[in-house]
Amino acid sequence: MSKRPFLAVALCFAAGVLVADRVSFWLPGLFAMSFAFALASLFWEAKRSLLMFLLVFSAGSTRQSLELQPLSPFNLRSLETGKAELVTLIGRLRETPRERLTVIRGRQSWRSKAVVEVEGLLRGDHLQRTDGLVMAQAGDQLPQDFFAGRAVAVTGVLKPPPGPVADGMFDYRSYLARQNIYFELEARETNSWQVRWESPQPAHRPLGDRFVAWSRKTLALGLPEEDIPVRLNWAMSLDLKGGLTDDIVEPFLRAGTYHIFAVDGLRIGLISAILLGLFRVVRLPKTLAVILVIPILWFYAATTGWAASAIRSTVMMSVILAGWAVRRPNDLLNSMGAAACLILAWQPQQLFQAGFQLSFVVVACIALVGPVLRRIQLKPPDPLAPPSRTSAPAWLMTVARYLKEALLASVVAWLGSVPLSAYYFNLFSLASVPGNFLVVPVCVLCLICNLLSLLAGPFIPAISGLFNNASWLLMKLIALASGWAAALPAGYCYVASPSPAAILLYYAVLLTVLTGWIFNSSRKKWGLCLISVLSMVCLYQKWEGRRSTTLDVLSDRGSEILFLVTPNRLETMLINTGRSNTVDRLVKPFLRAHGVNRLPLLLLTQGDAAHAGGLKSVEAEFRPQIELSGPGRPRAAAFEWLGSASRRGAVRWHELSANAPAGPWTVLHPLATPRPARSQDDAVVLRGEFSGAKVLSLSALGWAGQRALLARKIDLRADMIIASVPPGGEALGDPLLDAIHSSLIVIMDGEPGSAIHAPEALRSRLETRRERLIWSHETGSIKFEFTPNSWKALSADGRELARSPQPPGSIPTL
Repeated sequence: MSKRPFLAVALCFAAGVLVADRVSFWLPGLFAMSFAFALASLFWEAKRSLLMFLLVFSAGSTRQSLELQPLSPFNLRSLETGKAELVTLIGRLRETPRERLTVIRGRQSWRSKAVVEVEGLLRGDHLQRTDGLVMAQAGDQLPQDFFAGRAVAVTGVLKPPPGPVADGMFDYRSYLARQNIYFELEARETNSWQVRWESPQPAHRPLGDRFVAWSRKTLALGLPEEDIPVRLNWAMSLDLKGGLTDDIVEPFLRAGTYHIFAVDGLRIGLISAILLGLFRVVRLPKTLAVILVIPILWFYAATTGWAASAIRSTVMMSVILAGWAVRRPNDLLNSMGAAACLILAWQPQQLFQAGFQLSFVVVACIALVGPVLRRIQLKPPDPLAPPSRTSAPAWLMTVARYLKEALLASVVAWLGSVPLSAYYFNLFSLASVPGNFLVVPVCVLCLICNLLSLLAGPFIPAISGLFNNASWLLMKLIALASGWAAALPAGYCYVASPSPAAILLYYAVLLTVLTGWIFNSSRKKWGLCLISVLSMVCLYQKWEGRRSTTLDVLSDRGSEILFLVTPNRLETMLINTGRSNTVDRLVKPFLRAHGVNRLPLLLLTQGDAAHAGGLKSVEAEFRPQIELSGPGRPRAAAFEWLGSASRRGAVRWHELSANAPAGPWTVLHPLATPRPARSQDDAVVLRGEFSGAKVLSLSALGWAGQRALLARKIDLRADMIIASVPPGGEALGDPLLDAIHSSLIVIMDGEPGSAIHAPEALRSRLETRRERLIWSHETGSIKFEFTPNSWKALSADGRELARSPQPPGSIPTL
């Protein structure tokens, strides 16, 4: 550590931040403790090193506690704003609104978002002093009058940000909380945004905004239209990713090359190298070249709206360039530690962001693992040896060394990013190695063309147009290379997020075994102990996972979508697909987050659009091995498509009736008899038993179907019921509930005011019964975890909603 002091300081500071994130400290006590460590280090020389590390640790805890604990009595978190309410925010735009293009059913729509620094809150006629940050959203593009620094008044619905839609999916609430944003304002209409002209206003748009607008126009000179390569070029050069839809982005994500559009270390490093190369070509001294490059990098960071990723990358590159300029020994790990200290002292919440972790972990792998792999050297030619006809020319050897270095960088970056990519993006991409090997060199050429276009634009627009056409062609090649890499056989797959213990085990093995650190005799004991403990934790977690069964009940505007995972993974099952637009919005990201690449079983309880409208999309994306349904109704579009595809041999479709097995479930209804008039009366009713708990899924079974089910005189007892509200009628009649004797009823219904919201008569009747009730419009998606002799129901954000009743005489579980 004496050779890399900043690395040790950064690790101690980060440890303090981690502890303070989990433990709430008393701020005066933290300040007193830091002062005591500082004072003791002045007089206790023998323990000065230890005391200095403790001082840095307490400084990290203090800095994070300052972020998490509101100091102002007027902070938004201290006010009663936990529920949605219509208000007017008085404040200033912290950033220029960012626009995002979405395509729904072929129609393009724009949304705008901006962070507002709140100064007051207008509730009715009462103006209340407040401070804090709010993420404000508009349903369209905002006028040019709105930019960073503007004093604004925005009217809309203030509410806490939404949590994850379902277990394992993106948690927008936590994402904003890491930026100290705890509320969002939904102001869809652009006329809800007003500039407060009576308040002091900036005279002009920020210089960065004007530069981006000019650059965007310059990079389009000579090009006939704004197509996808042009948008990709703007995203790579100017960080304008608003025009990139999910369909455009997906091949880059699968190929592991999407990072070229993020303001990360790679892009900042490439820009630095290009600028240094240009300045060195004109024979500027090294120190002067660095003095010119660093301000340009910071100006570039400003053009991105001071994005956290841009500041992070610019700080790291500035530290490296400054050390190189003053001819300090080049130690990448020490420079990385210095950059981490500066970033965490400025904004400790960045420690929990995916970009921060990926940047620093990949750099650490390049510094530690790269030299190990680099020892595999091409044998250099002997200058004293006589010329040989078989010896390769010097230029070919140079090309070979460059290709080797490029491949080595791709491999090391891939090794360093594997577990974090799986944790944050649920993606394991082998295509990342060949993809980046091909894309990064072309990316360098594309950035050079863009830079030359910007330099030539003010003087010779025709030359700028030539460079723009060249960069358009290069971006087209980048898109083709990424698409090719993503289409490689077994090039990528979706995986469930690994546990923190599994991530630590991976990096412990990678950074200790592959680098040879663990083979040092003085360290072997500690390294083996760490790896053994982490391995046992991972094995225990794996064993616990194999003992349990999970049932996720996804809420889709009143129609239920069930996803069952049993210890026998061959019985993993999706029940219903939801509507056609639900698949892209909910089902697809949910299944990917759980590592599903192909479904073993798909079952449809009904063939209507609410339950099976997304069948074709699920079939195309996840290719179910077996598809099940109740007896097909001739008018149902889903059943017609299944029948046609089954006759062609494209799918394996089986129609089910009462007493038939459906994976781990048993079908209780309908009977193989003529179809009733209404489709909800022959909805498939399923009963399953998981770890001793009986589950009854009734779908949207109508009154006639309930009577037919009761007429069979079979045992219907279950611990819980999952049902939705049939259209035009009530669910769960009292005779059926009396026969089931459940302890929990889950009703999948829509938001209040919608046609699929549970009728008041149903709510009143069910609330008079003894069963525990859960309404999906209140809780959202629900996750059931079944373990031997117990079960519990959790919301998507981990709150416990219900649990199995304790047997008489048992000790309550904590």
